Amino acid sequence: MITGCGRSGTGYIVAFLNANGLDINHEDARGYIGRDGCVSWPMLANSLSSRGPIINEKYIHVFHQVRHPLNVITSWFINLKALDGTDWVFIRRHVPEIHKNDSLIVQCAKYWYYWNLKAEKIAEWRYRIEDIDQIIPEFERRIGVHLDASVLATIPRDTNTWTNTEKKVTWRYLK
Repeated sequence: MITGCGRSGTGYIVAFLNANGLDINHEDARGYIGRDGCVSWPMLANSLSSRGPIINEKYIHVFHQVRHPLNVITSWFINLKALDGTDWVFIRRHVPEIHKNDSLIVQCAKYWYYWNLKAEKIAEWRYRIEDIDQIIPEFERRIGVHLDASVLATIPRDTNTWTNTEKKVTWRYLK
């Protein structure tokens, strides 16, 4: 199982692993787990209302994938302005530190921080998606499967990217 924040490159890692012949599913609402595992941020909540299987399944490995906070925060901030949308209702239900009256930017920052803390508690290993080229040998060692790094060149870096991310949230803006 690979988990972390939504918008942290989960679609990208699924594309890479599937291109390497692994049967990995991505946030399937039916709770389907591929023969070789699944990748989902909502499953971290361990809730039957999550999009994907709950974490009390028996996984051999649980990996925590992170992406630079400004990229994740930007993606949520620019694209999910509806604070009453189903994703935000779901997130606030599982992260009580996020309040509905917090500004959107504060909710996005709190989401990145607290959701990653939740992932850290259950994961055996954390890696940055930005470092995928460098961590492939460790990934292979942990799962016991050879991964063809050259496949990365065939997968667009913007796989599963939401539109309207031309503007970036900066540290200065967050301050």
